[in-house]
Amino acid sequence: MSQIIIEKLVVLLFALVIITILPKVVPQEVEQPQEVEQPQEVEQPQEAEQPQEAEPVTYDCPEDCICHSKKVNCQTSAEVSSPLPSKYKILDVVDLSMPQLKRLLENSPSIIHLGLLYTDTKPTVLIHTPGDLFSKMEELRVLRMKGLPSKQLPFNFAVAVRNAPNLNSLMTFDNRMECNCDLLYVMKEKGVVFIDNPVPVEDCKSKGYPKDSYSVNEFKETICFPPTAGTPTQPPTVKAVVKVKTPKPRPPTKKPTPPPPPPTPPPPPTPENPNKQPVVGAGGSSGVMAGKFMHTVHIS
Repeated sequence: MSQIIIEKLVVLLFALVIITILPKVVPQEVEQPQEVEQPQEVEQPQEAEQPQEAEPVTYDCPEDCICHSKKVNCQTSAEVSSPLPSKYKILDVVDLSMPQLKRLLENSPSIIHLGLLYTDTKPTVLIHTPGDLFSKMEELRVLRMKGLPSKQLPFNFAVAVRNAPNLNSLMTFDNRMECNCDLLYVMKEKGVVFIDNPVPVEDCKSKGYPKDSYSVNEFKETICFPPTAGTPTQPPTVKAVVKVKTPKPRPPTKKPTPPPPPPTPPPPPTPENPNKQPVVGAGGSSGVMAGKFMHTVHIS
């Protein structure tokens, strides 16, 4: 019995020793520095990037237009009667009538990139391009034409491109060019290139070509600039290029017929024979010329 009591006392003493020693060891192991790193949540760089969206500039922006940095967007009712500030380089025009568009472009000499965009479904929208539409845009390099209701580039477009002083890139999107070489001739002459994939040329059989549809590259290489011929292959009813009107050649001027030579004057009259010698003529007769008459003398 006493032995059991002794064993229980030993266990209690051992437990007391563990309880007194354990608090000195555990605090060294139970440290949580992770809670101290919470200030990382204070950084919010996303909020600092918001100023990338430029606020509209209105103090020098044309009426009914929206301006952002170097870009101007003019729609429908925009009326621009004074030159755009030179800091604007990109101009998008949406659904402007031709008179409005012409006035706007005449006042946009510093524009480098021009987009003509149409959402109007009227078939009469931009069916004809004035030949001088881009002539005052000295800095224009890129021209985009998108959304025309007719899905066809405007009539006279090739002449307008020719008169754009420094244009070098063209995007036509889903607008077809006419089935002739006018635009391709002008582009080659000025060094203008397509920077998109233009839609095929269509309705060509009605113009006298062998096929009804050509890709632009095929039409260019086989019709306008065939590799084995010096001149384009054009049907007889189609003019190769619509160039600026030139005066018709004048017919050669007929050289005046020289006047006929003056008539040969009659020979001078034979002077009178000073010795009064008779002049013997045929038939046994002789005559003497004196002035304008003749004396006849018979010889016996």
